[in-house]
Amino acid sequence: MTAKDEHLVELDRVLSEPLSLVRDRENSAFDKLLAGCGNRLVLFGAGNLGRTVLQCVRSIGVEPLAFADNSQSKWRSYVDGVPVLSPKDAAAMERRLCSWSPYGRWGTFTRTAERSSNV
Repeated sequence: MTAKDEHLVELDRVLSEPLSLVRDRENSAFDKLLAGCGNRLVLFGAGNLGRTVLQCVRSIGVEPLAFADNSQSKWRSYVDGVPVLSPKDAAAMERRLCSWSPYGRWGTFTRTAERSSNV
């Protein structure tokens, strides 16, 4: 069987899956991701969408460890009590604190920012 055939078989399997199973997986994916890293979370993007995501994760009892953001003007500040780090500092913190997780990470990074582009 070629790689293309394998992909087609997998596509057929996914498309034939009952919608109820798809919804269950969709509803539990974030919870499983968080559980896999001890509910440790870094939000990437400290702008408006990041603030909205912060409210959402707090509403389910998750307190993010930090924001990571590309904007140097936001580094070493706080957004609603959560520190904002550079991506480099956030990654360095991850390397320092990781060891227990089977994924080799102390938390999960969740992207909250979208970069617009002129098309």
